[in-house]
Amino acid sequence: MAPHLHHADTEPMARVNADDDDLTRYVVRRFAYDPQRRERRHQIVVAFDNEREWAAFLDRAAAQLRQDRAAGMITDPRDHYTGAVLEPGYQRRQQNGRLIRRAIKRGADIGALLADLDLPSNMAIVRAVHGHDEPAHEP
Repeated sequence: MAPHLHHADTEPMARVNADDDDLTRYVVRRFAYDPQRRERRHQIVVAFDNEREWAAFLDRAAAQLRQDRAAGMITDPRDHYTGAVLEPGYQRRQQNGRLIRRAIKRGADIGALLADLDLPSNMAIVRAVHGHDEPAHEP
């Protein structure tokens, strides 16, 4: 169960849409069993536009998880909360990376795609050049 989403003084926290790719999002995810997909995975719980509120929520979520474990409500030791900072354009770059991977897998020429797409920070494209394709060097 997720902790309450309010400050001690009962003011609501500044939540944002985790899918809004135009702004920096401080996202809280819970790794737990997803019955709809029948698998354990990271599931977005909430997103903030403020790092302080994000960190406070993570602290409360971890404390609540420990309390639920102690009460026997949660039995899987793999359940946990994580935080991620998603910069503007993060989802677009991830989608671009998936597009490039699928194109390469299908043997497509990706030259035209690369000119127009920003790639995720964890992806690089290296092109191999055959020896006969290299420019000739004069002595």
